[in-house]
Amino acid sequence: MFWNKSKNKDKENKKLQEEINRKMKDSHLTNETTLINIDDLKRENEDTLIYNKYSKLTYNELLYKMEYEGLEQREKEIILAIINERKKQK
Repeated sequence: MFWNKSKNKDKENKKLQEEINRKMKDSHLTNETTLINIDDLKRENEDTLIYNKYSKLTYNELLYKMEYEGLEQREKEIILAIINERKKQK
């Protein structure tokens, strides 16, 4: 009885692996495109962290950070997006 369950599980796993392999071939995925997608996800996560960090600040604090602190370009872009978002809300 146990042997049959194990055999069935092996068959299911093999079918799933074959299906995954077929889909990978059909979609023409390469390691390079997969890495690009992972990099995009990492950037989105970094952007979210930056947004969360600066979204709590007041308008004047954001302007001060933009003017006097040596921020990276991406941080400046996100701060500008926060400022513009607040202007639209008013």
